[in-house]
Amino acid sequence: MDLQKPPRQSPAFLVGWLALLPAMLLAADLADWQERMQPITPRSYVCRRTSAPIVIDGRLDDPAWAEAPWTEDFLDIQGTAKPKPRLRTRAKML
Repeated sequence: MDLQKPPRQSPAFLVGWLALLPAMLLAADLADWQERMQPITPRSYVCRRTSAPIVIDGRLDDPAWAEAPWTEDFLDIQGTAKPKPRLRTRAKML
């Protein structure tokens, strides 16, 4: 039985393919990333000015903080793919 050997590739041919491989993998990863990120719209928040200076001391009893609205509850960056946090996390900005 006479089996033919497959044609031998030149080293330059193999080096060329190896050079293209990372670019091909990056293009596939980029397409996958773009598909997953498309539905994500970053949240925005209006940071209002205060009518009087506030003291940055960690206390929320300053009248300016009473007027500031709360943000929406924070979520994991992966959204609903992760479990809901045990504790509520939100912020006020002035």
